[in-house]
Amino acid sequence: MNAGGSDPNASRTDRRSWFKGTAALLMLATVTSLLPMLVGALLSDVLDPAEFGRLFGNLGLVFIAVFVGGFGLDKMVIKTISEARHTGHLEEARGFRRTGPKVTIVSCVVTAILFTLALSFSPTASRTDVIDLAAAMLVLPVQTLLRFLLGTTSPHGGAFAGVVIRDVVPGIVVSAITAVFLVFGYHDLGVFHAVAAYLIGYVVANVSMVVLRSRVEPQEFRTGPASIAMRPQIAAGIEYSVNVLIFTVLASSGMLYAQWVANDDVTTALITASLQIGSFALPIGTAAKGIMMPKIGDAVARKDRRAIRDIRRRYLATVLPPVVTIAALVLVFEERILLYYSKDYLTADTPMKVALIGSVISSLLYIDTTIAQFTRNLRRSTVRSYALVAVGWIGLWFTGQTSATSIIMVQMTLTLGCEVITILQGRKAVRAWNREEASPSTS
Repeated sequence: MNAGGSDPNASRTDRRSWFKGTAALLMLATVTSLLPMLVGALLSDVLDPAEFGRLFGNLGLVFIAVFVGGFGLDKMVIKTISEARHTGHLEEARGFRRTGPKVTIVSCVVTAILFTLALSFSPTASRTDVIDLAAAMLVLPVQTLLRFLLGTTSPHGGAFAGVVIRDVVPGIVVSAITAVFLVFGYHDLGVFHAVAAYLIGYVVANVSMVVLRSRVEPQEFRTGPASIAMRPQIAAGIEYSVNVLIFTVLASSGMLYAQWVANDDVTTALITASLQIGSFALPIGTAAKGIMMPKIGDAVARKDRRAIRDIRRRYLATVLPPVVTIAALVLVFEERILLYYSKDYLTADTPMKVALIGSVISSLLYIDTTIAQFTRNLRRSTVRSYALVAVGWIGLWFTGQTSATSIIMVQMTLTLGCEVITILQGRKAVRAWNREEASPSTS
């Protein structure tokens, strides 16, 4: 060790580890950026634009239902396990690990039934709409369970592999199944067949996640005495979910507005294609955020402002270069990319550019939004965000604008506005931490 008290060999090892991790992250981000376009292009070959729009409109509703039925337990379990690893008190972590999946599955089944019943009472919903949504809701329990299993895997060093399983495996399975149908000459499938492919994809991903967890999880977290008070965990999870839900709703709000308010499946299809292509940058931020989430939970639990700053710096250093590069490539090859769907989607060029600009900015704000959500000091910002969203969509409805460009412009503006509101509230909470109470960062 040198006079300054630091080990240069350890420093070099840390840098090599970081660059190695960054390279792996960029490979993951590249795959997760291209995968939605591949899935969309393949499904657009077996579904007409109206069916394509209904499918992704319903899957967007399922993604919203994940945060309603999941109670945010996938994030609370990360916090609980991280604290258990730090303190050595494992009873609550074991209890959460065992009880969480049961609560998740039951609540998601109830949520799926309620969503479907709500649609069945809508005067504008046809019988086909209700059946398609009911089929899509079959994905809800397995998708939510996958997120919970990732939460029990990430704190033990399985964050990267877990994110790969969550973000890549379902898409690969859906693509493979669709490609097999195309090879055998089936070019006219329905929404139900596509949902079945997604269901199989998420089942495969769940099995893969269980196998991964069995390899990285220490034995003491599986066996031994367990005790968990689920009510406080659910209450804390709901507080988190209520804030996260606004961003989940916004991510699908354009498709849902076009499908259920404008009642235009073709516009829904154009918005879906625009968001799939324009959001190329988002998987980079999502992957980086998912991998860093255990560190964020640990830093927030210890109120370590230095660790928060280091996480933010590393995130931006990793995410900024590829995000800008990918955005530039999308703009250069936009027409060719749109033609992968079909010539019917060439009119989506302008809304796609709007989505691209919004997604680039959002991907850079992801880390600050996540840090703010972990501080659990968000009631004021949540109320303001919901008010902003309500004003935005009511304003769009009042003006009567139904074009894909107008809808995506509103969606992106509201998303960025809510992110800024949340970040400001989170930074206020972090500034309130007493610097002397922060314990030294641990690796």
